Amino acid sequence: MKGRHVAGPILVHGAYIAEISAFILILNYLDFSSSQKQWLFSAYSIALCLALPIGGYLSDRWGYGKTYLAGAALFVGSCSLMLVSGSFELLLFSRIAQGFSAGIFSPMVPLMLSDPKKDNGRVLAFWGGVSSIFSVCLPFTVGTLASGIDWKFAWLVIPTLALIGLICGFQRTTQTAPKEKCQIFGGGLTSVLGLIFFSFGISTLFLFSAPSTVLGGMGQGALLSILWVSSAATNFGISKHLTQTTAWNFSFAGVVLILVALAGLYLQLPYFSAVFCGIGLGLTNAPTTYLVLKHAPPSRHGLASSTDILSARLGGAVFVLLVPGLFAV
Repeated sequence: MKGRHVAGPILVHGAYIAEISAFILILNYLDFSSSQKQWLFSAYSIALCLALPIGGYLSDRWGYGKTYLAGAALFVGSCSLMLVSGSFELLLFSRIAQGFSAGIFSPMVPLMLSDPKKDNGRVLAFWGGVSSIFSVCLPFTVGTLASGIDWKFAWLVIPTLALIGLICGFQRTTQTAPKEKCQIFGGGLTSVLGLIFFSFGISTLFLFSAPSTVLGGMGQGALLSILWVSSAATNFGISKHLTQTTAWNFSFAGVVLILVALAGLYLQLPYFSAVFCGIGLGLTNAPTTYLVLKHAPPSRHGLASSTDILSARLGGAVFVLLVPGLFAV
């Protein structure tokens, strides 16, 4: 696969990753009530979760490429719409469109980077490492530009990056035609989805709770930077060693390390915990995606990839709701 064809989906996905954190920063510059800001934040997540199974179904019918292009183009347009949204209603509409489009195209990215005839552990781990770097650099860039210049100028980074990714294009992959009565949720895939639900549930609980254990914006930023840099380094470190056997081992080790991180957070050791959580995320991110694609029938990879993200999102929501404020100081 040519370099620019790899870069295209990675850049679009990087914009999607950065958008999640960047919008939290942008909320500080919007002149709306607290309840309106909550709706702006939550509407995105609700629309994304609703769109995930739709995107998976369409990809298994249309193909990965068409679904990716439709979702990514809508993402660029809806992110750009924010720049001219003067009212709460229009801004809310743009957020719903962003979440819906992200749910359509984001599951397609690992499929764009994969080849069902090859072992793709290395490219998936590399993608996970680059995503972690985006999680550090882009929100910091958006926050700096918003405080120094203007929030609309800062937000322009998101649709611009996604547009560059679209222009770069992608490499079409071989996709098996759907077969009737094709079983997707067998024992192996169900086990992987359960592992994703739990691992990303506890890691989301850490991400939600950790900033409250550190005083000051700089301290919180340093903590999250340590976490994502650790995750990136781990992804790159395992990229040459990711196979079907090691993927399970890496994932279980990652869960243990995230649990250790939560225990460290409870013991008031936030920076120590951030390193362990970052390593744990690196050990679970690419390996679980790898396992999903290994256990799902090729003709149902779109739906499987969508269910992967949906399991992670639901796991995060459930654990945050079940253990609210456990580590707050």
